[in-house]
Amino acid sequence: RGITYCKTEAGKSFNLINDGVYYEDDEYGKVRVVAAPITEFPCGTIVYVDNGRLEPFYAIVLDTGFSMKNGYSQGVIWFDLAFQTEKDSSIFQATSYNTKYVVQRWGW
Repeated sequence: RGITYCKTEAGKSFNLINDGVYYEDDEYGKVRVVAAPITEFPCGTIVYVDNGRLEPFYAIVLDTGFSMKNGYSQGVIWFDLAFQTEKDSSIFQATSYNTKYVVQRWGW
């Protein structure tokens, strides 16, 4: 369905299908949408991401999922980068076990 867990800063729903995989943040501009363990990375958290394969980018936490929550409970920090389609060729470049995440802002 594409609906993310988090509302936008303005309190509106965000839909990956209708709104895309980018979010226009007032402070950081156009950023990628990611899912994360919400209890640790609240909605609106901005993260700098560098995995050594893709061009480094900023992302915003707008979604969550069982895998992220479960991973964190086992000591693994896992972010899930949103893509328009599962056939996007850059998905394989995004997968890395040596990714650098630097939180720039905690939540809205």
